[in-house]
Amino acid sequence: MGNHTHTHPYHPKAPLANNFLLSKGVDMEKELLDVEKKLIEQGVTPSIFFRFPGLVQNEKAIQTLKRLGLITVGSNAWLAKG
Repeated sequence: MGNHTHTHPYHPKAPLANNFLLSKGVDMEKELLDVEKKLIEQGVTPSIFFRFPGLVQNEKAIQTLKRLGLITVGSNAWLAKG
């Protein structure tokens, strides 16, 4: 099992390059740490694995994951992308 994000930002009309965690104003580190805090509050140990919402990421986002000690998990397909 892997972690996701706290608020899972998504804008239906925005291009993928500016959506999900890449949306303007999104603090990716806060998104990651807030979900981990919630999990810990519920007695759940956060996973070291992380899947980007919408499978959308860039190099900066990947570097943030690495800095926080998380491992990205992806896939070649996502149902909602068709």
